[in-house]
Amino acid sequence: MVIVTIMAPMRFRELEECLQQLDGFEEPKIRLEQYSTSAHIGAHVLHTAYTHFDDIGGKAIAHLGAGCGVLSLGARLLGTSHVVGFEIDADALSMLKSNCLELETDVEAVHCDPSCDESAFWLKTQC
Repeated sequence: MVIVTIMAPMRFRELEECLQQLDGFEEPKIRLEQYSTSAHIGAHVLHTAYTHFDDIGGKAIAHLGAGCGVLSLGARLLGTSHVVGFEIDADALSMLKSNCLELETDVEAVHCDPSCDESAFWLKTQC
C-alpha cells in the first residue's frame, strides 16, 4: 500500500511573508548589477509559475545569478524537488546561506565565474 500525502499549496500571502524575513544586499556591487528581489515581486513570480504553469512543485530548478536567494528559497517553499543556485559573488552566497538558515530549508549553491572559459572555478556547497 502506498500512502500519498497531498500538501495544500502555499498561499500567496504566506509565501510573501516568508520571503520578507530574508536579508538582501547591504551594499550591492554595481559592476555585478546586483539588486534584491523584493518579497512582493518574488512571491508574484513564483506563485504564478506554481499555480498557472505548474513549473515549481516537484521540479528541479537552476537559479542563475541566485544572489541572496529570494527566488531559490521561495521555490523550495513551494515544493521543488531540488534547487541549485549559481552565483559569482561569494558575499551573496554567504547571504544565501544565512537566508537558508532563517527559513530552515536548503538550496544547493555553486560559486562560479561563468565568464572564465577554461579557468572557471566551481565550488559547490550545501546551504
